[in-house]
Amino acid sequence: MGSIAIAHLMPSPPKEADHSVPVGGYAIRQDLTAMRVGFDSSRLVYGEEVPMGHAVKWRIEDHGDGQRARWNRLEYKVHRRQTTIKPGERLVIAEHPYSSGWVQTAPFKPPFKKGMTERPDPSVQKFMSATDFIAWVEAQPKDYWETGAYLTAGISEPDVPWLSDKKARNIFGSALYVYGVCDDFEGHARKLYETNEAQQLLSMTDKNIIKFWFAHAKLGRLPKLREGTMDEAEHLLSLSIVQALAGPHEDSATWIGRPVIEKVDDIYRGHLNNKNRTGSD
Repeated sequence: MGSIAIAHLMPSPPKEADHSVPVGGYAIRQDLTAMRVGFDSSRLVYGEEVPMGHAVKWRIEDHGDGQRARWNRLEYKVHRRQTTIKPGERLVIAEHPYSSGWVQTAPFKPPFKKGMTERPDPSVQKFMSATDFIAWVEAQPKDYWETGAYLTAGISEPDVPWLSDKKARNIFGSALYVYGVCDDFEGHARKLYETNEAQQLLSMTDKNIIKFWFAHAKLGRLPKLREGTMDEAEHLLSLSIVQALAGPHEDSATWIGRPVIEKVDDIYRGHLNNKNRTGSD
């Protein structure tokens, strides 16, 4: 399963608890997989599904001069001796439905093998705000809290749907997070953008001959793209590529071995359709 209902990631209310609790003190659920993206010959394809654990944490840390930061963090973990994931490979998370445009990525970082004494001391830094401190935490080459046997991909203060103005039905209904992992996130995105298939999508969009409506839609007359939609083509294609690197949102087993560009095509046409219905010239 390369996805999870967003409702399952709802964090419990924050508590002013001992912020030095080690990661081993938290339950890590092992019910997710991330679909690997890699090369088969010269094509990027979907590969194995890699098991991983996840947790949603409220992190509370002192960072000098009596200042304390408290924030929500998504954390994804794999045992470094029991996984094919290597340090530095990136987790890609996209929200489905894709129309939200929500997608984030984070590297899997190694732990502090010597324990918390190895962790850098924030009190010697000068932070203008809690936001600056959190950014400093995520910029560390090792995960700030992990001292055990796990590689960790963490996303602090994610722009999660339950903090937005989305209606509750979108959260508790069909909304999902979709997960992928790749060893060269920027390189893979660039490779996909440069494919003949991706450039053909842009060409058909520019000529306004692309089919973007739902296959079973009953249409009296075939629709055309609005000028405003066509102007967004490159942005929507780039977004579709990044979202596709998170893997398919359903039937993941049937996608193993299939080219990633096929999913890019599907997501891109969906973005065109959504933009054409909701946008204006």
